[in-house]
Amino acid sequence: MSALPQVDWARLRELRARFLDAESRATPAATADYFAFAHDVELYDMTFAQRIGWKWIAALRELEQRAPQLAPRTLLDWACGSGAAARALLASPLGARVERVNLWDRSQRAREYARRSLLELRPGLEVELCVRDGADLVLASHVLDELDEEGERALEAVLRSARACVVLESGAHASSRRLGALRARMLDEFTPLAPCPHREACGALALPTNWCHFFAKPPAEVFRDAFWAEFAREVGVDLRSLAYSFVALTRSNVEFDAAQHRILGRARLMKGRALLDACSREGVATLSLLERLDRKLFKTLDEPSNEPKLWRLELEGARITALRNAADASRDP
Repeated sequence: MSALPQVDWARLRELRARFLDAESRATPAATADYFAFAHDVELYDMTFAQRIGWKWIAALRELEQRAPQLAPRTLLDWACGSGAAARALLASPLGARVERVNLWDRSQRAREYARRSLLELRPGLEVELCVRDGADLVLASHVLDELDEEGERALEAVLRSARACVVLESGAHASSRRLGALRARMLDEFTPLAPCPHREACGALALPTNWCHFFAKPPAEVFRDAFWAEFAREVGVDLRSLAYSFVALTRSNVEFDAAQHRILGRARLMKGRALLDACSREGVATLSLLERLDRKLFKTLDEPSNEPKLWRLELEGARITALRNAADASRDP
């Protein structure tokens, strides 16, 4: 027996087609409200928003390690949808001190749904359905594909009003490069927190074929759940693939380690070695890692992970001769 009536599966396929259309446009353009009915938001929240939430879990996990001092009391979720980004933050250690959340979305139905979902998660939380400048933290999620130039300027103005911000995108080539361009413009007032291991120009923008992206790990139970198996069949989604791009920026000072490299995308595994795209203050370079250097690590290189591959590397040319997880290195006396 199907988990949803066929009319709902058809509506989910229609929503996904609109998302993919926005993602594939060569020229940025504003899109209309997706949610014609309250039930649209419910369907979206139980499917696509869950997958966005899993991406936020990965991005926030990196911020927990790299910027544990990021402890906002006031939060603005801009283009909030059904509230996936704000819920992920509230459920993470970084959201423990949040007292007020402002929600904004072009869809009133989405704003109302998001408000209810946040109050279910944290009763007594102050939630306002409007933009308020000066938030400790602004979140924006899967939005650049749906903004024209005027809309992107509005987003940037909101980001600049905050102490810190995180923008998370789909991981597609075009949206990732737009995100890199936004980062470049923001560097006059902000410093990167993640995923960048430096404050220099984005190395992924140096070549038109490059883009900064990662792969989040879905919860293990998803692959044992009949609903998600049916969702994958009916809507045509690969449950294993959770590509995302993100940038976190702050007005505070950030210290960088020149030896740190952030590994991008997926490793290309070959017999006895792997090729890795690594970002550092020198730019993005393709490096070679021999299997014998760390056999246990090698076996996991092409698997999605919510643990950031931020490594301190020693190099001979383009070959990695030694590596250490940056989180482990930071705990050294």
